[in-house]
This record gives sequence, structure tokens and C-alpha cells, in this order.
Amino acid sequence: MEKAKILIVEDEMISAAALRNDLRNMGYDVCPMAATGKKAIAIAETDHPDVVLMDIRLRGEMNGIEAAEEIRSRTGAPSILMSGYSEEVIREMLKNSESFRVISKPIEKEAVKEAIGDVLGD
Repeated sequence: MEKAKILIVEDEMISAAALRNDLRNMGYDVCPMAATGKKAIAIAETDHPDVVLMDIRLRGEMNGIEAAEEIRSRTGAPSILMSGYSEEVIREMLKNSESFRVISKPIEKEAVKEAIGDVLGD
């Protein structure tokens, strides 16, 4: 079976690098990382990830929810949103959006593994 390919979209490079290492140690392939929604969309269109791990707050004009929706519409790749916001704030942000899986920051390896497994149907 082919390894699942994951795209990390995170504007904190130290966090992104740690998450990349964790995902590789779990056996996933990792696409080039992005810190903006625009860059994430471009990478998703060329690398075709199976899952996107998307921070809600990003650099640039587009937030993570907008970028996740755009990636989904262009490539079909589902996103798991990562956030340090409270659940109430997240619910308000997502009220007009598609249903997303959300994991809280700080990111725990087991939460990531479980969320990816759920999204991929493993």
C-alpha cells in the first residue's frame, strides 16, 4: 500500500518542522510545506496530497479555512484544521464553512495520527 501524502500548512516554521518529522516517523510522505494559503493551494495542485494539515491562522490574505475550502474544491483533498483558538471561536469561524476535523494546539502526535486515520478511513 502506498504511503499517504500530507501537506502541512503552518506559519510557525519550528512547529511545522516538528510536525513534518513526526509525520515522517509515522510513515507518511510529506509535501513541501507552506506558510500561506496561496502557496498551499499551489502545492496542493502540483503534489496532490491525500490530507492537508492546515493552521487556521496563516500569513497573507487568506486564512486557513478559506485555503482549505479552495484546496478541497480544486483537488478534493480533505483538510484537518489546527488551532489554538477556543472551541467557541472555532465554531463561529466555521459556521458558514464545510465540516472540518479540528485538532487543538499544541499538537499531540496521537491526535494527528487519529485525525488522519479518520479522514482517510483507516
